[in-house]
Amino acid sequence: MFARTRDEAGVLDSLREGRTVVYDRERAYGDPALIRLAEESGGLPRDVPDLPPPGVLSVFSRLACVLALLGAVLLRK
Repeated sequence: MFARTRDEAGVLDSLREGRTVVYDRERAYGDPALIRLAEESGGLPRDVPDLPPPGVLSVFSRLACVLALLGAVLLRK
């Protein structure tokens, strides 16, 4: 995030004005000039380690969420 100040207002302004870079395991998203700047300054990781597979609790909570959403759609009045 490219905020002009380090306070809440500065962060919100950078979000509203699109001065952000988001990345996942494969690529970065955002303004290409900001991505280059983040890469050059070391703001983006070069090697993102693989995350461990989700545990039982994570799988259970995702399943419960999907079932709750399905129930809400089916039981909607």
